[in-house]
Amino acid sequence: MRIFCWNVNSLVPTVRNINLKYGSLEAFFKHLDADIVCMQEVKLPQQKLTKELVVVPGYQSYWACSEGKTGYSGVTTWAREACAAVSAEADTLLAECCEREGRALITDHGAFVLFNVYVPNAGDRTARARLPAKLAFLQALQERVDALLGSGRQVIAVGDFNIAAEPRDVHSAISWDTLYAESELQALQQLIQTLDDSWRRLHPQQEGVYTVWDEKTSARAFNVVSHAGT
Repeated sequence: MRIFCWNVNSLVPTVRNINLKYGSLEAFFKHLDADIVCMQEVKLPQQKLTKELVVVPGYQSYWACSEGKTGYSGVTTWAREACAAVSAEADTLLAECCEREGRALITDHGAFVLFNVYVPNAGDRTARARLPAKLAFLQALQERVDALLGSGRQVIAVGDFNIAAEPRDVHSAISWDTLYAESELQALQQLIQTLDDSWRRLHPQQEGVYTVWDEKTSARAFNVVSHAGT
């Protein structure tokens, strides 16, 4: 089973670039050899979903779109027809502070339940106005995961959690000590203890690997982080 996860920060320009390089989403998925593809921050309202995006040959697609702000948030999951979901839920685990924001897809694939999430950003310091919403989301996620595990199900959670798990996950140009509240780190560590961090299990010693870059510069090309998810 190969699951691919990517915060695309807007799906439309991402697909435009994919088409230029690979010809189509179908060809891109074949290049990845992906059984399941999960993307976050697709930033598409439901009324702007197109056939090209929804109907990728060989895959079923599932969408959680923001129903409030347009061009905001949103997650989507594509699964090969051979492992298509037997059921799917959009935004059903959210606290009231995050509902209708297109932040969670829960798909049941029989052998396992998959969570594709885009955890709220707590906001700029020092106010961090959405920290309560972020913590509420993580708590709701933890409770749902615990319930599924308690019933004997296998669970996989992927997405953008807007928290780096360890100081080595953040470029040295950024001060780890100023990034997160202790409550955020504790919430993520509780989830990791429950589900296991597959990246660190497979790459326990690897450093210098980041997932957040300044989109306005060439930071990604040089693997330099100028900001981090908060």
